[in-house]
Amino acid sequence: MEEFCGRFKNDKFFAKETKLNDRAQKVFYICKNYDKLLDTRQKAFLRMVTQNSSSDDFTQRVGGLVENAKRNTQWRQQFMEWDREMACMRAKGREEGREEGARQNALETAENLLKEGDAPEKVARCTGLPLEQVQDLMAKVTAPA
Repeated sequence: MEEFCGRFKNDKFFAKETKLNDRAQKVFYICKNYDKLLDTRQKAFLRMVTQNSSSDDFTQRVGGLVENAKRNTQWRQQFMEWDREMACMRAKGREEGREEGARQNALETAENLLKEGDAPEKVARCTGLPLEQVQDLMAKVTAPA
């Protein structure tokens, strides 16, 4: 049987590989199982989310706020502008990531070619790296360990 609630913490014992360590506790609810909750306010809220029906003062207030937000053209315009800005920032971040990846790939390729004995001029020409950078890399590659 499916549970209605899951919890986890981002501490040193959970998800060590992600290194979140923010000590925040997350609670996830499976909304279709809201009737298993003991807390009446949580139950009412999840009923509102799943069935779009308000059953107490709190959910009626939340429903009213949602309807007001839907009709608020200024808020919707601000949200659309924010959403466009976020999309641009994500696109810029992806582009920067691609550029960094290409630069890292060029450096690794240059290092491998230099280790194989290729001339710095050829390596610079083939990787697109500046000759000075390839020469600096060659000094590091050929330096005694």
